[in-house]
Amino acid sequence: MSITRAKQSSLKTGVVKYDNLRAGLPFTPTIGTATDGGTGSTVSVAFTTNNTAGLTYTALSSPGSLTGTSTTSPITVSGLTSGTAYTFQVNAANSAGTSPYSAASNSVTPATPTSFESIATVSGSSTTYTFSSIPSTYKSLQIRGLSRGDAGANGGMQLTVNSDTGANYGYHRLYGNGVSAASDGSSSTTNIDPGYSALGTDLADVYAVWIIDIHDYASTTKNKTFRIFTGKNRNTTNSDNIIQLGSGLWRSTSAITSITITAATTQASSTSFALYGIKG
Repeated sequence: MSITRAKQSSLKTGVVKYDNLRAGLPFTPTIGTATDGGTGSTVSVAFTTNNTAGLTYTALSSPGSLTGTSTTSPITVSGLTSGTAYTFQVNAANSAGTSPYSAASNSVTPATPTSFESIATVSGSSTTYTFSSIPSTYKSLQIRGLSRGDAGANGGMQLTVNSDTGANYGYHRLYGNGVSAASDGSSSTTNIDPGYSALGTDLADVYAVWIIDIHDYASTTKNKTFRIFTGKNRNTTNSDNIIQLGSGLWRSTSAITSITITAATTQASSTSFALYGIKG
């Protein structure tokens, strides 16, 4: 009969577990993966629990000895410094005492997120500019644009979402040219009218500018609101210079997944619209 000799390290581990069990102490958790929390100052630390009720787990950072606690995995550790690399250990505690800390986790460096993240850009000569498959991971959206029509006809723009062309929109706007101001709008229409593009008869280097904020776009309980700023300046007569402030509404609780801007006339090849996601 052959005899297999147990390794000394295995014997010591078994003794520790037995002593902990006899004393009512929890076993040491098994460390998992630490991941950046996306705020610049937090990290999420995963671990394998002891499958025992009534335990409180603590994650400890190195460096800094900052801690976070939880009764389940993962644990969020806050107060970290953006750009600093950290590792983490986890222990378990109950009324009888505290286990040793686990092995160290992987190294993770929390990074400060940017306020705006570029999602997509659509540009070129066209009458329609569409953003599709918009992710739902942001708080708000913003569209920034430069446009110029190829023809001297009406340079109006229309905005629709999720291919909805029903009378589910409303908008109001205030606009002026430095001499006079006016307002208009509609409480029920098939699109939101965000304003006018620079016309093809404008000077070659004159464009309309667009900033459109879209709030609660990913909500499934709220109607969607739009805040609009547009303007153009031909550096000629006041009647050709327009600044506009507007608001819009899409009467739907569906999350916005696509946005289409439609121009009344074909836009110049240098026209461009960029979609950004706003985190905060």
